[in-house]
Amino acid sequence: MSMLVGKEVILTNGRFGTIIMIDPYNPHKALLKTGTEIIDLRMEKEWQIE
Repeated sequence: MSMLVGKEVILTNGRFGTIIMIDPYNPHKALLKTGTEIIDLRMEKEWQIE
């Protein structure tokens, strides 16, 4: 999982982001940086990584 840190991904809402941290207990809910914004997918229930 740590190999995915730094990878660019696309979210289900069409936005792009870079993985900056992965929760080891819930690897599908990462912390992402999108431009100037940080998105915590643990809090954003409607968005996922495609």
